[in-house]
Formats: sequence, structure tokens, C-alpha cells
Amino acid sequence: MVALLFAAMLFLQEGSWFSIPQMPEGRQEVGVVATEGRVYVIGGLTIAGTASNRVDVFDTHSGSWLPAPSLPIATHHPMVAALGHKIYLAGGYTDPGFFAHRQVYELDPDLSAWTRRADMPTPRGAGAASSYGGKIYVFGGERDGLTVNEVASYDPITNAWSTLPPMPTPRNHHGASLVGGRIYVIGGRPGNQSTNEEFDVTTQMWRVRAPLPTGRSGIAVATIGQNVFVFGGEGNASSPAGTFNQNESYDTDADAWTTLQPMPMPRHGIGAGVVGNRIYIPAGGPIAGFGVTPQSDFFEVAEDILLPQFVVGGGYRSEVVVSNPASRPVEVVLSVLDISGAPLVTQIDGASRSSLSFTVPPLASRTISAPETSGTLRAGTVRIHANARINTFAIIRISGGSAATVYPVTPTRNSVFHVRVNRSDQTNTGVAVANTAAQSQAVTLALFNETGAEVARLERMLAPGAQLAGFINELFPAVQQSDFSGSMTVRAVQAVSVVSIAFSRDGVVTIPVSPIE
Repeated sequence: MVALLFAAMLFLQEGSWFSIPQMPEGRQEVGVVATEGRVYVIGGLTIAGTASNRVDVFDTHSGSWLPAPSLPIATHHPMVAALGHKIYLAGGYTDPGFFAHRQVYELDPDLSAWTRRADMPTPRGAGAASSYGGKIYVFGGERDGLTVNEVASYDPITNAWSTLPPMPTPRNHHGASLVGGRIYVIGGRPGNQSTNEEFDVTTQMWRVRAPLPTGRSGIAVATIGQNVFVFGGEGNASSPAGTFNQNESYDTDADAWTTLQPMPMPRHGIGAGVVGNRIYIPAGGPIAGFGVTPQSDFFEVAEDILLPQFVVGGGYRSEVVVSNPASRPVEVVLSVLDISGAPLVTQIDGASRSSLSFTVPPLASRTISAPETSGTLRAGTVRIHANARINTFAIIRISGGSAATVYPVTPTRNSVFHVRVNRSDQTNTGVAVANTAAQSQAVTLALFNETGAEVARLERMLAPGAQLAGFINELFPAVQQSDFSGSMTVRAVQAVSVVSIAFSRDGVVTIPVSPIE
């Protein structure tokens, strides 16, 4: 029977900067949002320091800037967010000066038209917005020199606003971004704050999280996976320009920050639009106060993926499929490791080796074959490093039998999955849990029957990088001598990686592991 292997992890922490064509007109304090492969840059302050009603669109597929319908009202420091293909602008400042308004507009790109919608409950500018569950959420801001902690949500279906629990810390010039039903509101003024507060949309509760390492305001904030990225900002006393080039990433699961490659040009008054694994940051202000630049860049987040199962020999063979959903080639390095983490040498794409480098053209796929079925069974994992977003999975084939599909696994604190032991058809479920945190932590495994009653529990302390693996009837004495069908939960304080694999005389099946919210 195939040995149980340790699960995969998906990391999104490395990346590189690339420039795109300059925006037709440089502006700062813009609203930025992306939808359907296009990045919209809305309103802002011109080089003359006046509000703009201009909208520029960068088409990531063609790599060119396109015009879009002008705003009905010239606005800078707006709060913008997208729902589906539609874009919403709420509030901001109008001329003369910094006059906060509460007007709301909806852009339907299909109709190329802005439509006036219900006003916000209160006027404000320099706040932050995000979307979730069919609603737009607007956080904080400023009006008449007063920084506010107001929070409100907008429902486009009813065209109505609701007032929500206020932010613990009043702020303006901050950023907000969504990860899994929670919105993180980061940075801002007065002062250059390091404040990081999490709003649970379901419970409408706030809690304080790990502070931003470099306190700043006038920032761009965006999410990829479970990580929130914070770029740039204003008020840097260590720079003659007064701006920041910092790029810091917050792992929402680990509640920890990482410093990444800085921006090519420090800027403030910026926003971010996410397309795939690219975070686009158009234009902005290169110096504190007024001043604009048309320079526009994107930060492309690399992927490092581990597939949890790879088997050759003993009648088994494996394939790995890598697809490129991006509009430019992706460089990929594939490495096969055995259970101990050492290179596993086998026939890969016609040569004896443990790793392979290759390029996947735009919108193309590549299948990497490891066809060796003879000899001793050897098992391991596959590590795939790509310089951009990819889709990947593995297929394990049994000679004369069925095939199993293996997908990457994302670390989570709490998870649940199906387990089964049946002696008549020789079915057993294996589980592997690895501590992906930087410190030791307790991990709790609990077994539940089909009525939801807990029948067994196991607690282990795992060192960093350590794993707990075994079959269900090995881990839990309660089912050593009997058949069982039910579920297992895995709980930890910080993220762990979990894989569950069902083994039977018919083959191997990877069991989906679902996060517990």
C-alpha cells in the first residue's frame, strides 16, 4: 500500500517589480480598482492640484491604456471598490480645496456609463473601501478637518446604506483589503500609524492585529491569497522626497509581517488593482504634498507550491500538469523530493533526474510525465516554483487500475475532512499534519462519527517543520479493531498543512480538506 506523504504548502511571499507604459496623465490621490483584467484609475489630483474627473483604464491583456467615461463629478481622495464587473465610487473631495462629499456613483463598463446611486450617510474623503458578499464597505476618512471612525455598507440591490460598528481607531489616508470574510484596515493618519485592525463582516466585530512594521499613510493596499500587501506612502522623515518605497506583506493566518522588494519609485496617493498574481500601482505622487508622476508598475507575486503526492514504481506512475493563465510566459522549476526531503531521481520527461526547468507560454499547459512503473515503489512530493501565478495538479496512475488527482493544499489553523476505515474493502484513510509556523505549537486531532459526536481525541506538540502522520486506526486506538466512517478536525493556534488520502484496493484518492471558519 502506498505510504502516506506529508502535505503541500502554498506560499505567496516572493515577487518582482515590472513597469508598464506610463499613464497618459499623471495624478495622485486616485481611486484604483481592477475587474475583468482591467485596472481603472479614477479621479485624483492633477499636477495643478485640482480635482480630476478623468478615468484611465489599463488593459492587462493588450498592455495598453484606454479611455473610459469621465466621472460626473471631479473628485480626489475617493473610496472605490468593485462588485462583479461594476465599479463603485463613494465620497471623496471636490474643489475648491478639500470639500468632502457623500455622492455615490456606479460604473457599468458594459454600458460605458456612470449612474448616480444613494448618497453615503455622511460626507467624507480619504477613507478606504472594500467589497464582500454583494456589498461595499467604507471605512473612516475625514471631513472639515475631523478624522472619523465611521463605517457603513452599501447594498446595490436595495440601493441603501447601513451604519456599522465604528473603527476602534479613527483614521484617514489608510487602506483596506479583504481576506476570507474579514477586512483589514491598515495604516493612515493622524501621524503615520502602524494600526492594523480586522473587521469580521459576519460578526461585525473588530480586533487588533499585528502592527504594520513601517507606519505610513497615503498607501496602496491589496490582497493575494491570505496575504495583504501594503505599498508606498507619505511622511517619510528619512527621505528628502518624504515618500516611502516600502513593500510589506501581512500573513493574516500567522498574524505576521514580511518585508519584500521595495517599489521602483517611492510614491504616495496611490491605489492598487489586482489581476491574477499581479498588483498594479498606477501613477501617484513622488514627493510629499503635491506633485504627480505617470510612472506605473506592478508587483508580480511568485508561487511556491508543494503537491502532496508523487509515486513511481510498484505499478504506479505520476504526471504533473502546469497551466499558465497569464498573458506572458511563466518560468517554472519543478523538483521531486522523497519523504525525507532528499532529491528523488526518476525518469522525468525522458531523462533520469529529480528536477526540471521549463517555460509555459501564455494560456498554455505542460504535462510532465514520470512513467516509471517497474521496480520498488518510491514516493515523495513535488515542489513547483514559478515566477507568476500558475494552476497545477498531479495525477497518480495505477497500472491496470484507477487514477487519483492530487491538488495543492493551503495551510489553515482549523480544518475538517472525511475519514473512513473498512476492512472488507480494505479502505483506510491516512492523514499528515505539518507545523508550518516558525515556533512549536500544539495540534489537536479529533474524530467525529456520522452523528457529529466526538469519539476520540489526540494532542501533540509539533516543533517548527515537524509533522504527525499515520493511518486513522494507527492514530486512534478507538478504531483499531472496528470499521469507522465520519470526519476529523485538525486545530492549531497558527496555520498547519493537512493532507488526507484514502487508500483501498481500487486505488488512491486525495480527500478534500476544508477550512473551518
